[in-house]
Amino acid sequence: MSNEEKLNQAKAAANETKAKLAELAGRFLSLKDSNPKVFYGAVGGVVVLILASMMMGGDSGVIANSTNKNLAIGQSYILKNANAGSTGVTALVAVPGNMAAYDNSTQDETTSGLICQAPDGSQIRIKGFADAFGKKNLFAQVEVESGSCQGKTGWTIVNNIQG
Repeated sequence: MSNEEKLNQAKAAANETKAKLAELAGRFLSLKDSNPKVFYGAVGGVVVLILASMMMGGDSGVIANSTNKNLAIGQSYILKNANAGSTGVTALVAVPGNMAAYDNSTQDETTSGLICQAPDGSQIRIKGFADAFGKKNLFAQVEVESGSCQGKTGWTIVNNIQG
């Protein structure tokens, strides 16, 4: 069977389906004149089903929330940024929560607030904590003890610290 014959068969099947749908729609619309109670009842039923499905609640499970980590000042930990993707680095910034450090449009570390890009697995020691957005100890001041940023001190979010 050639491609043209297959195309013609597909067109014929589509036309047949259109004709059946038109006939079905015609019968349904003729109900409007012959038996309006059934017609409007069917329309109302479909609307009620649609509204009921839209109002049904979703999963009643608990949404996962970040857990409080038991981090302590003076203790050593490892940096691991789950959101780093393939880069595998954690940005250490001069001020807790400084988002300008994540702006790739500038490479000048002095104006962006970026202290260094510490590779995942770098050994760090916690120097202090900062609260933000109503959450205690959201940011940690860390001193890098190994890797390319060794000796530098900066801030990171506590989610980037592994015990």
